[in-house]
Amino acid sequence: MNITIKQLEAFLAAAKHENLVQAAEELFLTKGAVSQSLQELEKQLGVKLFDRIHPNIHLNHEGKRLRPLADDIIRRCREAENLFLSEKENYLQIGVSKTIGTYVLPSLFAVFRENFHWLPKAKIANSGQLTELLNNFSLDALLIEDFVNHPDLVTEKWLEEEMIILAPKNHPLADGKTHSIKELQKEYWVLREESSGTRNFFDEHIGQKIYPVKIAQILESPGAVLGMTENGIGITVVSKSVLSQHKIQERFGMINLDEKLNRTLYICYHAKKYHSQSMDQFLNFCRVWQL
Repeated sequence: MNITIKQLEAFLAAAKHENLVQAAEELFLTKGAVSQSLQELEKQLGVKLFDRIHPNIHLNHEGKRLRPLADDIIRRCREAENLFLSEKENYLQIGVSKTIGTYVLPSLFAVFRENFHWLPKAKIANSGQLTELLNNFSLDALLIEDFVNHPDLVTEKWLEEEMIILAPKNHPLADGKTHSIKELQKEYWVLREESSGTRNFFDEHIGQKIYPVKIAQILESPGAVLGMTENGIGITVVSKSVLSQHKIQERFGMINLDEKLNRTLYICYHAKKYHSQSMDQFLNFCRVWQL
């Protein structure tokens, strides 16, 4: 059997995109070259790896079995290529949920680069989108706001953070006194989209207690949520880490509650993912880093 690196790279690109044209563009090859590599690989293995439904292809059960092993082999080959370079090139693709990416990641990256002199590539999206990419081996690891309940994914507790209620400046409930969550029932809310970690936290810890919730706006951007809140469209729930941003406390009122709103942030990675030196270095740093 003579399986080649070229064949495995073609397989991984095709599995990622489930489209030969897009796979070819990623590898800077022709569609025909990618198709030929896949056919040769399937012939070597004696199984079909994709269900072909023109114009797309779909990874089948056998393809899903091969994917983590192929990913492992390619990453080990890349490490071998860099092994004897005078300056080893570190490479890691992480997914970061939007709140963490906006308010936590900049300071984490600054300290990490100061110590290790390189940075991972970061994709910022909501938790649901990132989990799908991780499960498809398009990302190496995640820093997210939601616990991921998936048999192939490992989720570790990472950081604890407090959540707070922000309101427009001079809002009647932002009076320095302590209020109950029930007092928020008449308020309009500016919220994140349903697949985000912050929205999931709101639904579980606040929304159920003030049902029916009066929603003024649903937005995907943490910055847009703050902008709407500042301009009186509604109140919102955010990570307390936003207070580190420039003049946040001057622009908003904060509604003090008679109970603490805390949530856990998580590290997540695929159980079958090969841990390169770069991945272990970054994740071990994250595990001891503090806000």
